[in-house]
Order: sequence, then structure tokens, then C-alpha cells
Amino acid sequence: MLIISTLDYNLQKNAACVTEIYASRLADLPEPQSDCEAVRLLPSLPPDVTYADSSASAVVLDPKTGQVLALVGETIQGVETPLVSAHSSGSVLDAFVYLTGFTRGLSPASLTWDIPGNVAAQNFDGEYHGALPLREALVNDYQVPMETLKTQMGIENVTKIAASFGLDINESSAMLDLASAYGVFGVQGVKFGQYLGSDFSPVTVLRVEGVDHGVILDWSVPEAQTVVTPAMAYLMTHVLSDEPARWDTWGRQNVLELGRPAGVKPGQTVDGKDAWVVG
Repeated sequence: MLIISTLDYNLQKNAACVTEIYASRLADLPEPQSDCEAVRLLPSLPPDVTYADSSASAVVLDPKTGQVLALVGETIQGVETPLVSAHSSGSVLDAFVYLTGFTRGLSPASLTWDIPGNVAAQNFDGEYHGALPLREALVNDYQVPMETLKTQMGIENVTKIAASFGLDINESSAMLDLASAYGVFGVQGVKFGQYLGSDFSPVTVLRVEGVDHGVILDWSVPEAQTVVTPAMAYLMTHVLSDEPARWDTWGRQNVLELGRPAGVKPGQTVDGKDAWVVG
């Protein structure tokens, strides 16, 4: 039997190398020797930031096909495992709260209030930022305006929007599901993958042939599912690609200048045990 996967060998090797080295840094362990090109792009950790029991994992998905190009399991203290676990979503799903607002007539320029007393939530930086546009509230991961907007939009509407992307805001999230959902914004509102029964998922296998070279499975042509309008997808991509808007939190010197639009959404949990970056 011949099984052809979607993995890109060089990309997989670099993703595993980067994850292994960063996981070692997080655990304050000696870095393994590696000559992978991607290591040069790794930023340094802030001083005194180490987590002995930490783990890291990564996925690279082609949003135009839904194909998984690289997948690195939980790398614990610098050692990769085959585990691909779901984790607490935290604020990584906030984009779908704002998207709910955009579909109901709000815009990235609409003003919101980040002030005490509106909601029980607190911002991760422990501060309030007054009046600010939704654009800045989203990219800086401010929780007070997000909770205010969620209340205004209604939790059932937010849940419905997230579900159309394959996400459950009340459950933990898997990397593949998040990558697939955010990939929709980069391809004009269309989600690519394959149906497995009623489940629409990213693809890890392109083709399976038997010993007689007969084709048992052929997923080389992706299926498509329209999730949101091109206009809404563009709007969210434009907001998540706004580098100056996130300077308040990230600092201008820490925002990577790529020379092209690059949308990114960080996320974290209130207890600090889980952190995400989806781009």
C-alpha cells in the first residue's frame, strides 16, 4: 500500500526544529544543536521567562487547499511527542466576537469603552485604555471591550458565528481547527478541506493506493465550503494585519516588519497556562 501525505518535508523539518529549540528555551534547558534555517528567525525570550513544565506545538496549514504542510506534536522540555492535544481557547477566539459585531453593522472604527465597571473581566495588562476603536481593542487583546461587545451581540449569535467556522467557544480548541478557521480570512471567506461524513476537516492524506496500484482514496482536489462573505473576510484580515494598531501592547520595536500584510491573533488564558499565536 502506498500512502501519500500532504506534509512538506522541508517545512516539517524546520517546524519541528523551531518548536524543539523554543520548547528547550522555555524550559531553561540547553538548546539542541541544529542547522535549520528557521532558527535564525527565532526571537529571544524576555529575561527570567522560563517554565519548567512547559510544552509547545505547531501546525502549518495551506488555507487555499486545507492541506496540512507541517504538524509538530506536543514538544515537552525539548522532546517531541506524537500528542496533538486540545487546549483552553482563552482569548484566541475573540476575533469571532468582533466578527459578529461586523456582520451586524459595526466597523473596525466603531468606538468602544475600556473602562472600569462595564463588565467583570480584566485586561491582561491590568490597565484600562478609555475610548478606543474596535480595531485596537481586538489586536491588543483587551478583554474588557471584548466582553462588552459579546454582551451586546448576544452569546447565542457569537456561538453561531464561531460554529460556522468549525469552532465551539465553550470548548478547548485544537490547533488544526484554529488554523483552518483563521485560514478562512485569508482566502476570501472560503474554507477548504474534505468531508468525512458530516465533518469538514483539514487534509493530511492526498492519495492512497493498493498493492495493485489501484486508487483507494484520492483527496488531491480539495472541497470548498463558503463560511463568510469576501467583504467580512477582507475586513478581519485588514484589522489583524494592522501593525501600528498593536504597538500599544507589542511595542513598535517588537512588531516584525515583513514587508507584506500578515494577519496575526495572539491569545491567552486568564491563568496564563495556555498561549496561542495564529497567523
